[in-house]
Amino acid sequence: MNASIKRPNRQLSDWLKYLPLILILAFLLGTPAKSQAQRVFFSDGPGHLAEYAWHADTLRLIDSFFLKYSGIDIGVFSLCQLKDTIYFTSTYTTGGIYRWVKNSTSKEVELLPFSTIGRYANSMAISPEGIIYMADYNPFINEQRPFWSYDTRIMKLTRHSDLPFIPRGDLLFYKDKLLLASSSMIAEINTANPADSKEFMPLGSEYSFYGLISIPKNCAENKFFGIRAGYFDSVIELDLENKKVLGKGPYLALSVNDGASSYDIGSHLGPTIEGISFKGICNPDNDLFDMQINAKIADNLTLFYSVNGNPPNKTGFFPAQPFQRYHLKVTAENGCIADTIFVLEPVALATTPVVQPTQSCTRPNGSINLQAKGNYLPFQYLLQSGVWSRNPVFDSLSAGIYSVGVKNSFGCLHFDTVIVSNEAWFGRVNALQTTPALCTANNGTLNITMQGSYNTVMTAVNGSTPAQKFSYDKLFPGIHKLTLFDGDCRFDTLFNIGKEVTNPPAWQVLPTHQLCKDDNGSLAVQLANALKPYYTTSLNGNDFSASWQYSKLAPGRYSLRIRDSAGCAWEDSVQIQPYLQPTAAVLANTTMPDCDVPNGGRISVQLSGGRSPYTFTDSSGQIAGNNSLLQTGLKTGVYNYKLINADGCTEATLSYPLPFNLTGRCDYFYVPNAFTPNADRLNDYLRPQYSILYQEVRFRIFNRYGEIVYEHQDGKAGWDGNYKGKQLPAGAYIWSSTYLDLDGNRKKLKGSVMLIR
Repeated sequence: MNASIKRPNRQLSDWLKYLPLILILAFLLGTPAKSQAQRVFFSDGPGHLAEYAWHADTLRLIDSFFLKYSGIDIGVFSLCQLKDTIYFTSTYTTGGIYRWVKNSTSKEVELLPFSTIGRYANSMAISPEGIIYMADYNPFINEQRPFWSYDTRIMKLTRHSDLPFIPRGDLLFYKDKLLLASSSMIAEINTANPADSKEFMPLGSEYSFYGLISIPKNCAENKFFGIRAGYFDSVIELDLENKKVLGKGPYLALSVNDGASSYDIGSHLGPTIEGISFKGICNPDNDLFDMQINAKIADNLTLFYSVNGNPPNKTGFFPAQPFQRYHLKVTAENGCIADTIFVLEPVALATTPVVQPTQSCTRPNGSINLQAKGNYLPFQYLLQSGVWSRNPVFDSLSAGIYSVGVKNSFGCLHFDTVIVSNEAWFGRVNALQTTPALCTANNGTLNITMQGSYNTVMTAVNGSTPAQKFSYDKLFPGIHKLTLFDGDCRFDTLFNIGKEVTNPPAWQVLPTHQLCKDDNGSLAVQLANALKPYYTTSLNGNDFSASWQYSKLAPGRYSLRIRDSAGCAWEDSVQIQPYLQPTAAVLANTTMPDCDVPNGGRISVQLSGGRSPYTFTDSSGQIAGNNSLLQTGLKTGVYNYKLINADGCTEATLSYPLPFNLTGRCDYFYVPNAFTPNADRLNDYLRPQYSILYQEVRFRIFNRYGEIVYEHQDGKAGWDGNYKGKQLPAGAYIWSSTYLDLDGNRKKLKGSVMLIR
């Protein structure tokens, strides 16, 4: 069973009181390491959405703009904010709630489905759960003042009762209260019954607020302000704790309709520990349990969770924790901290029922008093399938068998079965004699011995048809219910059929642990061959079968049972260990080929540690071993090697790209201006010289008449001064060449060359 601590009203003390043996509670909320301006939003008279930076006692305009719906400017009237999302109403439309995500690059908004309300919804606030509350005032329709809610999670709009006063202009959460700016006062809204709302703080005729807004004072506290309409000195600081007006706030050069910040939901700058849940803590056999810390923060900041000074994580989940003293700390990236200290001890829970029997067969006047003992108070009590309550006494009970339960503050449960007897039956049942069943076979028996006259007594076992019967057979092992009837009187009791077991066989389970990362573990059941025909096995509660080997198993704990032909079974628990693969340290050096040495690439790898010795393989098979690799004479490309450890497991794939090192002669094209094809092996051929990175090279030579006397696709073969098998005369010839350069651009060059004989 899992246990959890929740904070229904966002107060740490609400859930902390359930923790055992509280030593110290420290809810420390430090100030940020660096003071930061808070972003707030205002809507002005024309309907612009204005974003301001609120720093200390100053307001600085960042941007002011119209939002758009279907490409058309739409004015903002009343608004609220939940993290990065702005929700608002507009007087430019026939009604509805709009949504805009402030970090988006677009100013286009979305109309929420099923959110149609009147154009006069002049007050808005949103809860941390995403429920928008709105007050609406329409002076043209009987001065209606309806109160609305819209659940953004399920897109449901609900109209509640009318408010008892006129809403002037904004809603805001303060602690667990929803406050509304009204004429000459701030009101506290009863969200369950808005008509029953009441005054929270008087303001007088001097102050009439169109907006209420909250900004952080430090990590733990907020400052609250009212926004007056039609004034440039419109920001008024409020002391909501003492219900006083403090005076003017920062100067705001804006005629305001409404204002909102991400802290209007009742949160503050620092993190809040919402609750702590525990899994496995209710099992008395567990020495360890899993703990989940649940925290939140108003802005989208990363939270770091730590326990007892250990390294933090970002999930708040801490598995396999022992019973001990705990110091939990939640740190936000803005420097704010929430922490608490408490002690957890193993759960102890038991009951000693005190039973008062009924005094007659017709009057239900029996009672059960559950005297519970244990830790983690308070306890709750249950009778049958009723409702949990704090009252441990259940009275006005008829004679019978009852199921009772007790539950501690963690939700851990303990159940008992209690018999409320009838005094009229005391002494009439002399004895209940039973014989055990063999293992799981249904062959137990019951014999009932009565005293006095019992000619009118009838019996029933486990709800069977009453009969004048005092012996029963074919009973399975376990608890059974016996009922005796005599006229209007009945008597219920329980009896146990024991289980007689045969001697266990000599057997054991041998595991083969995981190798590499495949699910290749196995379990072998060892039992004498002569006994195997009389036994079957079962793995993890599956059907029994004549299997003695289980393979292709993942690492983990397995339960294996063996059962004989009489139905007697024995169980063993075996762990298949995961393959532990220490990782080798890799030291690699590469040399890239370049334009001067295109096959000058080199890869050198040295390994240390891990599961040695290692071998390297590529797609062609093993190429190196003994923890080292050296390959030279490599061209440009990507070279991949599998790293195989001493167990034959692939530990990693190493990948080394060898691009061209663009140094040296990488971008050139040269043609000699003369050559001498006289067979002296010196300058006998005319060949262009160019970068090996050029592509689609074409080289041609023309005589003075423009006739092509030599052509070659790559130009490397060279021209020997002949054309159609005959020597051409000495003189000047024209050459031209086209090619793709390093950037893939096609180039065209031409020049002249002198043939000398």
